[in-house]
Amino acid sequence: MNFKFLLSIAFFCIVSFGFSSCIKDYTCRCTMTYSGAPGFTQTEKDYKVRDTEKNAKKICESNSREYEHNGIHTKEDCKLF
Repeated sequence: MNFKFLLSIAFFCIVSFGFSSCIKDYTCRCTMTYSGAPGFTQTEKDYKVRDTEKNAKKICESNSREYEHNGIHTKEDCKLF
């Protein structure tokens, strides 16, 4: 086989692997903790994020927040899995 042909096959494989490994499906889990009223418990919700790991982590963690509504304090803590 020709060296140029082998080199072009190797280049194609490396480029294909590079593109396929960048964007993946990740799971973001948000844990909600409530306080300020009896009977509220901790809940969790999961959702998918399809992006690079760095961007998926940034998107997921940007959903972490704290707020209060009608005397009930809610803390959402989101982590990428």
